[in-house]
Amino acid sequence: MARYSNVIRKLWIEGLLNSPSAANPVYDGKLYFREPPSDILPTINVDEKKDWTWWRRSNFDFLSQALSNLNVENKFVLDVGCGNTPFIELFQESSLVNCDIYPYPEVDIVCDLSKDNVFKLEVFDVIVLSNMLEHVEYPREFMKSLCSILKPGGHVIITVPFLLSIHQVPYDFQRFTRFGLDSLMKSSGLEITMFNSFADANVLTQEFAYLARREIDQYPNSIKKSFAKFLAYIRSGVASRTQYLIRKLLNIPDISSGDGISPYGYMLIARKIHPTGVK
Repeated sequence: MARYSNVIRKLWIEGLLNSPSAANPVYDGKLYFREPPSDILPTINVDEKKDWTWWRRSNFDFLSQALSNLNVENKFVLDVGCGNTPFIELFQESSLVNCDIYPYPEVDIVCDLSKDNVFKLEVFDVIVLSNMLEHVEYPREFMKSLCSILKPGGHVIITVPFLLSIHQVPYDFQRFTRFGLDSLMKSSGLEITMFNSFADANVLTQEFAYLARREIDQYPNSIKKSFAKFLAYIRSGVASRTQYLIRKLLNIPDISSGDGISPYGYMLIARKIHPTGVK
């Protein structure tokens, strides 16, 4: 057991981890239930908070508040699809387990929870899905699998984009509406207790400007390309400021509890319903 990370050792001692076999190697303290996909492009995060996008900042604030309200001190928390763990500072008080299909530095278990039988039933108090649900090919089967390892009364915290360009090709499968998320939670035995939509003009403009620059990069003429990039920059700046002023003048919040009009993404908390129906 000396090769395992502390959190894996704790799961093992408490009998919450399905016994790995010789087919599950350990490298650098990470337990492998499968080989990472050969065609995946690892996510590269911006470390400095000052360089974060509005969407990432809103995710950080939402997750911070959610974890504080749920009081995760000394509780088992599972971060699924944790990637480079940009929000790891928020989990210091919990018994955090990081899993992903790629062995990022802070990952404890390399696995696909829709296919790999990693944990015993009803292990975790909180499960976090931060911008990863769109990368799940079969979300209903995946959520039911997650719900089986969540304790009755436990919570799932989800942030998921809506108006976002295709990314992490070829592992970008879904975009969810509020209604799709509500249906997905209900079919998994979960009840939504908080639901927010995020619609910030700066985020939307930033995304459209990115798409414009990507198209411009295909121009063969370097002079035309430079001029087009300059125009795209000016246009995005003017649009961003105009939308920002309109929202402030009309007192339109960036985050609302409703579906919103063309939201950039959604942030929600869902609770696992007890078998008896008692919450």
